[in-house]
Amino acid sequence: ISASIAAGHITGTSGTNAAPSPAAVDISLTTEIGDVSTAKSYITLKNSGSQPFIADGLGGAIIEATILDDNGNAIPGCDVFISSDKNQYANIDTFTPLSPAKTEATGKISFTVKTVQTGIRTLTIEAQKPGNARKSIGSQQVEYKAGAVSPSRSTLGATRTLIVADGADSAEITVSLRDANNNPVAQKLVAVSANPSNGVVISPASGATDAGGNAKFNIKSSQPATNVVVTAVADGSVMITQTLTFSFISQSVSVANSRVEEATPGAAYIANGQVAATVVITLRNSSNVPIANITPQISVSGSNNILKNADGRPIPETPLKPTDPEGKTYFQIFSVTAEQKTVVVKIDGIALNQQPSLNFTAGPVDKISYSSGNLQAGAITSKLPRPLK
Repeated sequence: ISASIAAGHITGTSGTNAAPSPAAVDISLTTEIGDVSTAKSYITLKNSGSQPFIADGLGGAIIEATILDDNGNAIPGCDVFISSDKNQYANIDTFTPLSPAKTEATGKISFTVKTVQTGIRTLTIEAQKPGNARKSIGSQQVEYKAGAVSPSRSTLGATRTLIVADGADSAEITVSLRDANNNPVAQKLVAVSANPSNGVVISPASGATDAGGNAKFNIKSSQPATNVVVTAVADGSVMITQTLTFSFISQSVSVANSRVEEATPGAAYIANGQVAATVVITLRNSSNVPIANITPQISVSGSNNILKNADGRPIPETPLKPTDPEGKTYFQIFSVTAEQKTVVVKIDGIALNQQPSLNFTAGPVDKISYSSGNLQAGAITSKLPRPLK
């Protein structure tokens, strides 16, 4: 600092007043900037009006640190450190310039905080003048939100796609909106539609995504149809790439398309009450679509038959299990009578076309009865044709 002192009394080293100088005297004084002041230094969010920021990895919050000493003097060349609580376990947030960075002549340095992850984070600023201790200047919370809806990252899902066309059975559809970085996109309107739409009801027709980026809908139909394609449009114009295909099935069983089959065609079953013949029933409608949750009526000809569900539970004490999503149900037949048995399966009293015949046969010899044919009293001298073992 250069100061000009006008002529006047100058106190000498002896302490006496010297004579006034006839000319001005220039005196150069050098002052040293102090250490970082935590009271005087501060941070500023330069673009606070743009918050929440977009988590696209391209831009974001601009944090400016101003580093001063206790007298308010700017400290140039001071190391400034920035950190984020999101970076505790992974490098989620990045900084431009890299931390630490040095202050300019004005004692200022600005960092741009970039990220691809949504949410609130706390940014902390510290400063260290060379040769001195590192000090905390302050912290700033900033929020990042998802970017635009990505058609390819967003998804459609359903609890099931095979629905009974009775106007009551329904499935739930979930539309999940994501941005290019797979962040959930909240508070965006989603509209869902079906094609063809005859008899199809989707409710609600549109809805906003929740905090997780999800919007839920119900779908049902009163008319049988296959290959009903459901699409979703987000934010008014973004067509989601993924679609769903539904089948609305009639509960009317087609005798022609349904089948009753022996699990092991042509097999012979020993009539010992332990070997089982398994029968497979498959129910389909006129569109050849499997029909679930139907319980057929079954009967088996012959005597001494024991019927069981596939899980071993006896029939009729336990009803035959209804058909599964593939339209199938199974039951087993045991018997101690060797004979050919015929299986008949009916739906609402109407017999299906197939009536398989099962061949139960005698097992190995386990008992022999012998009679001499002599009814007179006296000794029997006849011999058996071969020895008994």
